[in-house]
Amino acid sequence: LESVVSLLGEGTGLSAKMMHLGLDIVEFIIAGVESSSTTNPSTHFDNPSMGDAMLRRFVDDMARQEPFLRSLIATMIAKNDSKISISPLYGTPLLLPLDPAEDTAINLLFRIASILCSDVSGVGKESFLHAFMLKDLRGAADSVSLASCVFLGILNEEVDGICVPQQNPTDRSFFLAVKLPMIRSVLLGALSSSLDECMASSDNVSRTHAERLIHNFHIPQLCLRFCGSKQVFQAAFDLYENVVLQLPTDVLADLLLADKSSLVALFDLVTGQNDTSAYNDYDGHSKQTFALTLGNLAKVGALSTAVERFGVRNNAIAALSAAMQGGSEENIIDENEDSLPRICVESLAAILRHKNKRDELEITALEARIMATAIGKILSSTVLNRFFTQASLETTFHTSVDHSSDRSAISQSPEARLLCSIVAFSETLGMLQSAGGLEAVGLIAHEGELVAIRAIQKACESNPKSIVDVDAHLSIMDALIQVEGKLSSLAADAVSDVGKLREVAATCIRTIAILTQNKETKLAVVSSEQSFGCLTASACIVSARAKVLSQKSEAIKKEVASVVEQGWSPINETLIDSVEGDASVSTGSGPNPTAENVNKNLQLGDLVIVDPNLPPSSN
Repeated sequence: LESVVSLLGEGTGLSAKMMHLGLDIVEFIIAGVESSSTTNPSTHFDNPSMGDAMLRRFVDDMARQEPFLRSLIATMIAKNDSKISISPLYGTPLLLPLDPAEDTAINLLFRIASILCSDVSGVGKESFLHAFMLKDLRGAADSVSLASCVFLGILNEEVDGICVPQQNPTDRSFFLAVKLPMIRSVLLGALSSSLDECMASSDNVSRTHAERLIHNFHIPQLCLRFCGSKQVFQAAFDLYENVVLQLPTDVLADLLLADKSSLVALFDLVTGQNDTSAYNDYDGHSKQTFALTLGNLAKVGALSTAVERFGVRNNAIAALSAAMQGGSEENIIDENEDSLPRICVESLAAILRHKNKRDELEITALEARIMATAIGKILSSTVLNRFFTQASLETTFHTSVDHSSDRSAISQSPEARLLCSIVAFSETLGMLQSAGGLEAVGLIAHEGELVAIRAIQKACESNPKSIVDVDAHLSIMDALIQVEGKLSSLAADAVSDVGKLREVAATCIRTIAILTQNKETKLAVVSSEQSFGCLTASACIVSARAKVLSQKSEAIKKEVASVVEQGWSPINETLIDSVEGDASVSTGSGPNPTAENVNKNLQLGDLVIVDPNLPPSSN
């Protein structure tokens, strides 16, 4: 073996025929070493100590044959078709590309690496890594990273690949269960170290080389896939944490969200759920790291877009809900932006955000039930805890301090918006009532948040008594009373805010009307301290509206009188006086209106004029 390997390692003056013959001899010897190995289940060696001696001798011989190992590595790199070139630090390939024996050389490289890395003394693995990582050469990171990528790419084929045993089913099983994970771990470690060195280099060439490898060989996706294997998890996670996470978020988004499988794998890694047993010893740091990736993707809007594109909304909801629930020991989402539950709730809110109304969430009844079951309690507890803490702070500080912005921040938090969206469905009302969800939404409604007030109205329509039981009716009444003060403090050009406050008032009045028409809840409303304030607010609204209508009615009558003078006749002044909205009238100037153009433009609130000279219309 030593003579043949030494001759092949020199690689000079050998014909192709001699090269092939030398590789055949090495393959024959390796087969004998493999059959003598006590770790191989297909071994039937009668003398284990002799087998160990053969293995020891082989490891010692190969440790002295670095040129041969590097020639095999150079041959493997020559098979690379990524068009990424490097300095020939591994030496000259044994065979020219497309030579039929090229696959034999790569197969031998894998088998030699397996034998060396399985050496219990560690000497064999150290020898292989010294040769593979070019430890005796400086500035070799570019070459090592490419060699690692090419080798990992070759090992991706687990059925008919170059390195897969094809003859013996037992050997194939041993390859998949032991050899393949072992070599992958070694290569991932080498790749992590070399890419990290390239990315940290002051040389732009090395950084560009690393970025090309990451893109061309799909390193982020590879990490996520290998993190699903218990044997390879640690090496894959180290590569992910040390290299992949250092990429800019937009670049990471393009790579990780390029296909559905990677996104689903990321969701599974956040929850620690996978078909393999890779998560028996799953640690919180790893889970939080993957969750942080989701959070960063959500912040730039890439996560919600990918979820919609691949149709994995259910996966996202289930994964983030499970991770949020499992990541909170006290069943409360803390305000630390790097905590797992906080990242999950913000990512979930980003995924469920309404397409057109960015400050609202859009969920289905089924999704509401799923989230009510999984995270209803933690959302309710979090919102209640934050409000109670805020109330305690307000009693501590001077009463002149305005805390409305702090309460508003709680009401507009992702957990508050999620809870309000879930409560809005009658199917979830019973689930959340016992968890304090309805009470929490009532506190949000007290701050005048329209989404919470709508949720209370929905709950009131199905079960009015449940609203009174948690004093949410008082929050609705307070919200109505506060509308006038908020309107007076708005800037003159805040048209959208005015419209929102009007809707708040209207929704509050509808809810109060439902409660006062129910025998079980009427007394609670009319006997509350807020009842007089609600009457005053309602009276103000009615008075203001009556004034507007009166002014419009006078204007309409004047315009009608002007029209009559020109020969037109109004339909019915009583009807005109009762019409709401802006009045529009034809002054008779220009051509007379026809049935066609009148019907096309007619809207509720328009003043209708009838020409007595026109024949009756069938419309």
